[in-house]
Amino acid sequence: MSEQACAMLCGAFLRLVVVLGVACVVGGTSSNRTECIAAYLARPEFRGITLLPGCPAFVAATRIDNVRAEVVPAAVVIPCTVLDVQLALEAARACHSPFSALSGGHSAAGYGLSVDGLVLALRPAVPGAPSACRPGGEAGFGLPHPEPPTVGGGFATVGPLNRQTGILRVGAGARFSEVYAAVNGTGWVPVGGGCPQVGVAGFILGGGWSFLSRSYGLACDKLTAAELVLANGTALRLEKSNAATMPQPQAEVWWALCGGGGGNFGVATAFELQLVRPVEPMLVGELCWAPFSGAAHQLFALWLERWATMPRWLDVDPVWLSLGPNSSRLFCLTIACNESPGACASAVAPFRAVPNITLNTLKTQPFLTWQMANVNATDAQTGALYLKSGVLLPGALTLDIVDGLQAALQAAPSTRNLVLFHVGGGAIADLPSNATAFPHRGAQLIIQVKAIWAGDEPSVSNANIAWVESVFATLAPVLSGAYVNYIDAQLRDWQTAYYDRNYARLQNVKANVDPDNVFRFHQSIELPTPFP
Repeated sequence: MSEQACAMLCGAFLRLVVVLGVACVVGGTSSNRTECIAAYLARPEFRGITLLPGCPAFVAATRIDNVRAEVVPAAVVIPCTVLDVQLALEAARACHSPFSALSGGHSAAGYGLSVDGLVLALRPAVPGAPSACRPGGEAGFGLPHPEPPTVGGGFATVGPLNRQTGILRVGAGARFSEVYAAVNGTGWVPVGGGCPQVGVAGFILGGGWSFLSRSYGLACDKLTAAELVLANGTALRLEKSNAATMPQPQAEVWWALCGGGGGNFGVATAFELQLVRPVEPMLVGELCWAPFSGAAHQLFALWLERWATMPRWLDVDPVWLSLGPNSSRLFCLTIACNESPGACASAVAPFRAVPNITLNTLKTQPFLTWQMANVNATDAQTGALYLKSGVLLPGALTLDIVDGLQAALQAAPSTRNLVLFHVGGGAIADLPSNATAFPHRGAQLIIQVKAIWAGDEPSVSNANIAWVESVFATLAPVLSGAYVNYIDAQLRDWQTAYYDRNYARLQNVKANVDPDNVFRFHQSIELPTPFP
């Protein structure tokens, strides 16, 4: 069925939902919940788009970066206004439907999708979807425009940027690829995701560890304002400049938004970010060696020796990975040096001196030029993935552990399986662990172990999952938590692992703003117990 025909039939479905319950629905029949959601949103004040199972755009709208976690919702709602968000929440309540908000689609556990529920997709221009937000739309369904879909409408808008102050407004449906492109050449740079396809909302709400974080802090530390819709439909704007004087319940929501994880307290619709001005051009890129030589041991020895005195303007992230689906694995150091050429040359010289470099992309260039060229080597790219993460405090990582990781990678069932590290210290550690909801300020490293593979053959999937579990079993004794942005559906005691001593406070915020637990999923913040 063509998209034009599908849209027209879906529009007819919304107008005649009681009579015509078969249009654009998988198998030619519609679930009661799908009918209920469609009927509830078939009102003139709703300006968004409702996608139903069976429409080609529905499939595109529910595609995420992990085919293992893809599920089929009852309906996808793409809002164009805050009122649309409020109406979608009302529809979920009225239809007794699970509810989730979907932004970048990078949640490894797929928590942006809800099985047989209402998914509020904050990206109004998904591939194959009607091209998006405009006034009207018959029966609330945005019929397709003749022009191709575009990014930048509704809640995926990037801008405006105040070029004097560096404050950028970003819709919660935007991805960092769009943000980077919008500000490229201005001299202003966001503390953003290393993978350009990561969604802005989830990244910030989970803390946001960046290649620039040692220089400037986490992404949530650069949040200056947030707009969200609470479970009761209240639209709220919170500003960092007023955090000390705003009413206590609102001040607590602000605190929770800075690292408390996405999808817990409301639907974020927009953010304002304080961008930064790094050195331009910057020495940034990769130095890579053969993965299973003695280079990794030697380089980690250098890294561990230097970390305590490493200047905050230097970020050196170790990683074993393949640079693409058909590439061989390498051991690399990703380096971003936010200082003068002379200082940077001296700082990276010991690493450059390790012989037998097989790939060298390290050069002086604008940071965003390098960032936008990132090949997304750590994305599943239509494949399946399984991951775990951990927090390593100073002294936890040893060379014996490094050697064990290298041996495990040598035996990995997929050539795309990887181990990467994010480096702590610097500006990340300037704040105490309870200053924001993100608790792991004292980490030396965040480690991610990820398996990526193609196909759905059970034996292949089981082998890769078992490999991740085996690696983490050896790491468990030295880990001190986990990173919520690398969310892991199988993690035990995730409350402590993600949030440490901040969890009880997050529960109290939940009780104040979502007492009916509307925003819930497998690892959402729980209501405190006992709770009235």
